[in-house]
Amino acid sequence: MKHVLGTLLFLSFAFQAHAHSKSQAHKHREHGSHEHGKGTLAVAFEGLTGTIELKASAEAIVGFEHLAKSDKDKKTEKAAFELLEKSLPEMVQFESSLGCEIMTEKIETTRQGDHADTLAQFKVVCAKTAFGSTLTLENKKFPKLKDLDVTILIGDLQKSAKLSKKQVKVDLQ
Repeated sequence: MKHVLGTLLFLSFAFQAHAHSKSQAHKHREHGSHEHGKGTLAVAFEGLTGTIELKASAEAIVGFEHLAKSDKDKKTEKAAFELLEKSLPEMVQFESSLGCEIMTEKIETTRQGDHADTLAQFKVVCAKTAFGSTLTLENKKFPKLKDLDVTILIGDLQKSAKLSKKQVKVDLQ
């Protein structure tokens, strides 16, 4: 699992570096890997156990980037985190025959300067291997999250996809 997660982190940083170089070509106020409406989704498996990691601008998930100090902002952030936790199985849909269970490990806001991101990590345990199945990706709950770069690693299999407004199906073979 450590090898898969190491590869996953490497690919995540490679996508972020690519996004950063693209954003530098445009005169844009946002920093490379932090673009409103965009994010990364990584799914990695070794055997029957996997990890899902979502990283997106806090604005796309919570609705704002500032530090939640007021009671209203704290409630808004908490509600957004609860919605993300509840809706992730709809966003990343494994075939029901695999018997997968998704458990939240953490959802938090990370800050860098004036920008904030939502980072969510989930553990997945399946009764059957996801290899050879179809993974369905869909985002109905976060309309401000318009573009997700998706990386999928299952053993030696590596796939990538883009998730925007329409449902995407990825064959894991």
